Amino acid sequence: SLASPDELTITNVKADKADSLGAQNLTYTATTTKGRRFDCTSRMMPGLLTSPPTLTTPSCTPVQVHSIDKKK
Repeated sequence: SLASPDELTITNVKADKADSLGAQNLTYTATTTKGRRFDCTSRMMPGLLTSPPTLTTPSCTPVQVHSIDKKK
């Protein structure tokens, strides 16, 4: 999981088509400054009148990165 002081870079943001109420599912990749990557999802609901849109708490899973050991 992420520690609170971790800084994130958000990339590969994709939004599903809005449903009948205007809500959309979002998917994106979050990368920490230490290089840890997470695939994340969240749901964005439109704001009402003067309220801004709201996002649900993201659900993130670590991306497994496999390195190949080139030593022989």
